[in-house]
Amino acid sequence: MRQRIQLLKQMITVNWRTLITFAIIYRILGVLVFFPIIRFLFLFAIRISPYDYVTINAMADFLMLPSTIGLILLIGILLGAYAALELLALSVIYHYSANNKKLALWPFLTISLERLKTGLKKGHVFGVVLALLIGLLVNISHFSGIASTINIPEYWLDNITTFTWLFVSAIVLFIALLIAMIRHTYSFNALALENKSFSESRSYRKQLTIKQYLTIAFEFIVLNLILNVVLYGAYVIILAIIGGIVSVTQTQEVVLGVLLTIFYTVYLLIASLAVLAIVPINYAWMSTWFHSHEAAKTLSPVSRGNTKTLSFKQPKVKWTAAIMAFVIVALNSVNVYGVITDDRGLFNLGPPDIIAHRGASADAPENTIAALEKAVEQNADGIEFDVHLTSDNVPVVIHDRTVGRTTDAPHNRSVQEMTYEEIRELDAGAWFSQEFEGEAIPTLEEAIEVIDPHAEIFLDMKDYRDQSTEIVYEILEEMDVVDNTVFMSFSSSQLRLIKDLNEDIETLHLVSTFFGSIHTITDQPHVDHFGFEGHMTLNNPSYIDSVRTRDKRLSVWTINTEEQLRDVTIAGVDGIITDYPLRAREVAYSQPTNPLITQILRDLFDN
Repeated sequence: MRQRIQLLKQMITVNWRTLITFAIIYRILGVLVFFPIIRFLFLFAIRISPYDYVTINAMADFLMLPSTIGLILLIGILLGAYAALELLALSVIYHYSANNKKLALWPFLTISLERLKTGLKKGHVFGVVLALLIGLLVNISHFSGIASTINIPEYWLDNITTFTWLFVSAIVLFIALLIAMIRHTYSFNALALENKSFSESRSYRKQLTIKQYLTIAFEFIVLNLILNVVLYGAYVIILAIIGGIVSVTQTQEVVLGVLLTIFYTVYLLIASLAVLAIVPINYAWMSTWFHSHEAAKTLSPVSRGNTKTLSFKQPKVKWTAAIMAFVIVALNSVNVYGVITDDRGLFNLGPPDIIAHRGASADAPENTIAALEKAVEQNADGIEFDVHLTSDNVPVVIHDRTVGRTTDAPHNRSVQEMTYEEIRELDAGAWFSQEFEGEAIPTLEEAIEVIDPHAEIFLDMKDYRDQSTEIVYEILEEMDVVDNTVFMSFSSSQLRLIKDLNEDIETLHLVSTFFGSIHTITDQPHVDHFGFEGHMTLNNPSYIDSVRTRDKRLSVWTINTEEQLRDVTIAGVDGIITDYPLRAREVAYSQPTNPLITQILRDLFDN
């Protein structure tokens, strides 16, 4: 064991510069070429299917379509070819390192491409399947951590967990794949180093005994457990550093919500970077098994034969590079255009946006500058406020049609009957707390200045008159915040009017209850998003699918208790409108975060 650990270290360190450079180039190749193609194929499968958008309820039928099966097989072949290239290249560089010989990048790429070409000529189709198998098994132990950062709607899980046989089958399949991987673990080394086919590599496989099967499986599991510990250790260290910085720069009540957001982001970032190392480290350990055999020890480092080292001075290399550059630009132009024009997001399973209701209205008087500033301080993703117009057509921020509930006005007069000067004289903060005595009812312009560009503006228009809508729109345009504003209303006709004024402005239809089919609501072409009352959404989870199938987003209101916040997060909504942005962020981001990490953060920062 000690010799193999030493050999592992030697394989990784002798040619570490070439290894790291190749890993970066290889991943860039995936990001710029393979994955855009795969994304296009998957989207194409949806476009030629009877479905506009594939939900969990339609997933089984979608996957059984002949067109989907064919395209998924093609995607599997592409992924397998991509994985095979990496394993062949790693086999070459690890063999050089095992013999303590240096290998520069260009000779290394030349040898690897030559071996790939030879393998394709000999028809090693099984290698594509094997490479995909090894990639899946190496990453599967790390999927659980990444998957824990995804919110799976509860009613999805209910549908899945009813099929217990799926989990049993998955365990059996994993064991079968692990055995298959061990059985053929030397095949890529044999192909890359001896130009043997997979059937010709039996001489190595014959040396495998049941005892070795168990040993290799045990070492594989232990190695990936260690890698997971290292990854989580990195998360904790980085989080501790960030936590110290946030504690110094933020108020104590804000720290936990901020840390949970940062933890989620750092988690995904490190998980993405870890992809660079997971397969190379695992395959290095697998290669130590190969190089431990006496037959492998006699092999000399593979040479390039008569193949010249790659050089951009060669005409073939120039033309190949030019064609690849054209393909990369074309693929990614299509990919970027698709992302811009197709805003539906196939797998929108991350934490929902936190939208402060009338500002942080649990901590400051609603719809005041203090509440809006509090929401900004608490890092709300969006801030909602209500707008009425005064008798002299000044848009002011207040929820009720009258001023009695939220001001010190002696008479409960209508906002539309009062001038702006009369509105301005009212105290909108003392009713909430003496701390906020003297808070005024802000104008629309004042509210925008506080929010933009710190958060998205959610403008709830309470005045349904056409003239009022036009006045508010002109202000949004003058302040250049149309692109950062979601125009909300209970009136569908008002949303149609705002779209007529500017089709690019985002609209959100507020719905508290309705009669008839949900599709009459979600099919409105002038509505981009919906805001449903919370209980209505939770009692009818299919509404989420109904909105998503129209390529639209769904937010719920007004969600305040921890139980409600947890329920709508698990349900998979896109946004939560709440009086408690901090609480909502803590609950929403705690769902996809490891419970142990969440508890540690609470113990350290939630005083």
